[in-house]
Order: sequence, then C-alpha cells, then structure tokens
Amino acid sequence: MSRKSVIILTGLAALLASTGLWFVGSTEENSGLHAAYEIERPLHWRIEVRNDSNQVLEQVSINSFIPVPESWQQYLENLESDYPVELVTDNNRHPFARVLIDRIPPYGQREIRLTADLLMADAGQIPVENASDEWLTPEPLVESDHPDIIQLASRLQRPEAADSAYAIYRWLVREIDDAGYDPVDRGALYAFKERQGDCTEYASLAVALARAMELPARMVGGYVVPESGHLSFHAFHAWAEILVDDRWVIVDGQRRDYDPDPFGYVVTHYGVRSARNMAWDRFFTSDPDITLSMQ
Repeated sequence: MSRKSVIILTGLAALLASTGLWFVGSTEENSGLHAAYEIERPLHWRIEVRNDSNQVLEQVSINSFIPVPESWQQYLENLESDYPVELVTDNNRHPFARVLIDRIPPYGQREIRLTADLLMADAGQIPVENASDEWLTPEPLVESDHPDIIQLASRLQRPEAADSAYAIYRWLVREIDDAGYDPVDRGALYAFKERQGDCTEYASLAVALARAMELPARMVGGYVVPESGHLSFHAFHAWAEILVDDRWVIVDGQRRDYDPDPFGYVVTHYGVRSARNMAWDRFFTSDPDITLSMQ
C-alpha cells in the first residue's frame, strides 16, 4: 500500500468517527452491519486542471467531492489519488478530497486521477431506525407546506407508506415532462405548476409530496454509474429517497426508476442545493486562474 493510501485511510477513519450524518448508528452497534456491504464497487475519475494565466501557480488546491463514507447503500473503504490529498468536510458535513498540486507552469495542465474502493449493500439490508426531523420539514425548493403541494399529496396518499411512495412516483412519471438539463434549480412548486423540470425538479417534488404526507424524504445527489465504475461529468444526477418501512427507497422519476438496485447509484450529497450549499458541485477551486473539467 502506498504512503498516500495510508494517509487517506487514516483521514477516512477520523472522518467516519466524527461525522454522525452518515452512520446508521454508533461504530460499535454497526460493527456487525458492515458485513452487509459485500458487493465490491471500484470507482475512478479524472479532473483536468488548466492554468489560464501567464504566471507560475504554486500550491494549487483542487477539491473533488467523493462518495459519502457510509450510508444505507454504500461504505467507502479506501480512496487514493496520484497527488497529495487530505479529506475535508464542508459546512453541510459532505466529504471531499482536497488535492494539492505544488506547481503548474503558465498555460500548463495537470491531470488528477482518483480511485475509490466502495462496498455496496443490497437494498433493505441496512435498517434505518430514526430519520432526522429535517427530512420532514419544508425548506427552500422543497415547498411541502404550500397548499397546492398539500392538496396533491392528500389525493395521492394511501393507507400504506409503500403505496403512497409508489403513487408519488407514478404521478411524476405521468405528469412531469423532462425538460433537459437546467443549471438553475427551480424547486418542487415550479415543477408542479409548470409540469416540467430536470432531475432536480423531479426529486424536489417527490420529496415535497412525501413530506406533505409526513413521510421522511430527502434529496440525493451523486452519480449514475456504469459497470466500468467511471464517474463522468454528465453522469452526475439527483434523485429522491423516501423512508418506507424502515428503509430508504430510491424514487427517480426522470429515469423512470422506482426502488431500483442501488448498485447503479453512488451518493455524494444529501440535501437541497442552495446558494449557501456548495455541496452539489462535482469539484471546485478558489483560484480564479484555474479551469477544471471532469474526464
């Protein structure tokens, strides 16, 4: 094992110990549950870094969001980079890899290669005992307290939570048109009124309807990953999760997927993107002379 891998694994262990957002319970309580993560899912991605200036840039910091360390569907076992890297969390406790490049010549380029060893669990193997209250309350872009959303939710709600979640999915597929990628997140109410949106609108409306039914639900961001495990820029996606019978169910109206095999979904973020939440960027840097692209 390389020195970089040892550094990353040490940082990952500390991150897992300090970030309660991702754990199903405590480390001791979950030691037996880790055996449920038995499906290997190696991932790899590349970030091209370009210096657009006529100056030498030194100590350039590049940030790439990574799979959440532990959730009901995935467990991050190892992360490696071909540059020195440290693990950091943003204000929303989302983890990212901060890569340091010591020097980039004028108009020069560098390529960062990252790999992650992810273990996946079959749907339903990791129980969810308690959902956070934040997954039940309205928030910007998830207007679950709006009268129109409440009225539709009351029409769709069924006696059983599973039937209610599926009714939400069927309504989205039937009533909302895929408008293609839109860089502006317009929210649940927009999707309801305009009957269109991209993946974020499908997800935010699903979450709003579920919360209006008092079903815990949350926005999820990450990648729809092919068999090769390559994370590409255009594979970045948003979907909803609704808590049904003590397990999270994926609701992806845009891709016409209800409770699919989670093997194809890799989570990097939970929650709604907003001006205060940079967590939905795939990667970023604070250096204005740097241009990034994901390969």
